Amino acid sequence: MMTPLKRNALILMTLASLALPLAGCAGTAPEQTESGPQGLIQPGFLTTCTYPEYHPMEYFEGGTGGEIVGFDVDLARAVGDSWGVQTKVVNTAFDGLIPGLDAQRCDLVISGLSVSDARREVADAVPYMLTGYDFGVQSGEKSLENPEDYSGRTVAVLAGSRMVAKLKTVNEQLASEGKPLIKIDEYPGTPLAAGAVISGKADAVIDTDIAIASLVSKSNGTLEAVTSAFKPDEVFGAYLRKDGTLTGAFKDALKELQEKGTLAALADRYGLDPNKIDLSSNLSSKQ
Repeated sequence: MMTPLKRNALILMTLASLALPLAGCAGTAPEQTESGPQGLIQPGFLTTCTYPEYHPMEYFEGGTGGEIVGFDVDLARAVGDSWGVQTKVVNTAFDGLIPGLDAQRCDLVISGLSVSDARREVADAVPYMLTGYDFGVQSGEKSLENPEDYSGRTVAVLAGSRMVAKLKTVNEQLASEGKPLIKIDEYPGTPLAAGAVISGKADAVIDTDIAIASLVSKSNGTLEAVTSAFKPDEVFGAYLRKDGTLTGAFKDALKELQEKGTLAALADRYGLDPNKIDLSSNLSSKQ
């Protein structure tokens, strides 16, 4: 027969054994129930901020309105799909892009922004595409592959732009080799410079590779890009909150998309060079 003392001790032991699992449950973080990685400002959505004025990276499909499309936007949507979430694209003023991360308006900023030391101080940068300068020539003239091939030829360029200095550097090299210089024709707008090539007034137009890709896509087959003339000197980066939990997940998603060939296919879709897809570049400008 159990004595009252033993009975009370048994009751206390039973209560203690029941309390242990309850205490363990109280200290366990609840499981994530919303789709997507932790850190999204709105669970189930990848909120992406972009400035849709840089064809073919991001632009309005209707020209001045409608759906925002482009390489960057499709990349963001591919990441969202890989996470099982919807991608919400937010039209954002250029100077509000990076501040939008800290203000919790954006999970991701992707808008043809170069990786720079200044931006990396306030946000995490994930490189994805090398960028630099290209020539645009009449279709069938891609034998003009190197800057030296333009010796003695006329190149149209946006007046006062960095491309003028680029051509002058090439001319210094040509002069040192005793070769004819490039004739530099400056125009008040890049479309006018491209028009000079189409009309035969110039042999080529020089601009950023993105601008040349845009000109080619709108030229009805009259222009093509020469992408081998210059080495890329900058890299585009996607930006996420500084030291945030999304950065690692975003890098992993990009790597997977690259391995599947998705990024190269997107580059082809928008007339960009798939060989410039680069997830490991350490290029960084000072500005």
